[in-house]
Amino acid sequence: AGLVDEKLLTHDYRAAAQAHGYTFLQAEVGAVDRERRRVHTAQGTVDYDWLVLASGIRHDYAAWFSEERRAIDEAQQRYFCAWTPGDEFRALKAKLDGFKRGDLVMTVPPLPYRCQPALYERALMIGHLFKTRAVAGRLTLLDPNPLPQRFADVFREQYKDQIVHVPHARVKSVDPFAKTIATEFDDIRFDDAILMPPQQAGELAWQ
Repeated sequence: AGLVDEKLLTHDYRAAAQAHGYTFLQAEVGAVDRERRRVHTAQGTVDYDWLVLASGIRHDYAAWFSEERRAIDEAQQRYFCAWTPGDEFRALKAKLDGFKRGDLVMTVPPLPYRCQPALYERALMIGHLFKTRAVAGRLTLLDPNPLPQRFADVFREQYKDQIVHVPHARVKSVDPFAKTIATEFDDIRFDDAILMPPQQAGELAWQ
């Protein structure tokens, strides 16, 4: 929403490693050999005595699209969820900066998902952006979970014209080409969207 300098959200991991005396290796982990205590990465292997895994999450697009690769690619490329740090954060900011009017829909994954308040905090930031910039549009939040009361109060008191919260809205299917979302009760059309599918544990946890 442009409330802070983007530099506050950017950190140099190597500078931290130098300052605190540890080695930082930026490489994708492909597998963990627990018997040999060895981590296989794209830049070689790393042996360990103790291993702490932060496996992250993966998005379960199959819950909406089965194995329809074309629909999955369309959702990921055009209606990305920007849930993990990186280029999608900047792309989401550009999407919001360019949104001038219409219906923006954001789906909430069914529980459990990482950091439950985060989506409602994001909704408030979007509501603030729409309100302060007089955007002729609204954010519709499709939510299958109970809405925390504190967020419900702020939605109602401060952003009733910018945010529409739809409870008990479990997503059954999505058509990213026709821009429609089918829930158990209704079909929702959107002009743009932030599509967040159900979440699962990251790849390493499955291995």
